[in-house]
Amino acid sequence: MKSKVNARNIELLSNHYQKLFGPNPLSQTRVRTVTIPRQCLLFILRHKYRVPYGELARLTGKKNHATVIHAERKVLAAMDVRDREYVDSINRWAVVFQEVIPEDADQMWSLDDRIRAMLDQSMLSDNAKLKILRSLLKTYGEDVVK
Repeated sequence: MKSKVNARNIELLSNHYQKLFGPNPLSQTRVRTVTIPRQCLLFILRHKYRVPYGELARLTGKKNHATVIHAERKVLAAMDVRDREYVDSINRWAVVFQEVIPEDADQMWSLDDRIRAMLDQSMLSDNAKLKILRSLLKTYGEDVVK
């Protein structure tokens, strides 16, 4: 099953988290106040939305899937011992997810991403794909095809 999470939604989550709680969890810094929220975000996206490791790494700008696996292990170990920083971070993310992402999971993967995925997998020529995208633009407007 294709993941319902896209880069735009991850950016919205990250920006909302930053607005409510401080540092941007997707920044490249290794400061603990950033790494813990980042690891928790990766963990939630992996477990709640079942995003594959490689795709999750790509969507969050990480080098490869090993970063995501490491984050997952860190969060699981911290939750086993009820590490207060991790528990607090998970709770903060719960607030952010409730405010930013609708419960209807189909809205997590926007129409333009579904169309692009279908076109990428199709055997159509680039010219034919471009015609389809232009047609969608005329029909649905700029918000659908970017």
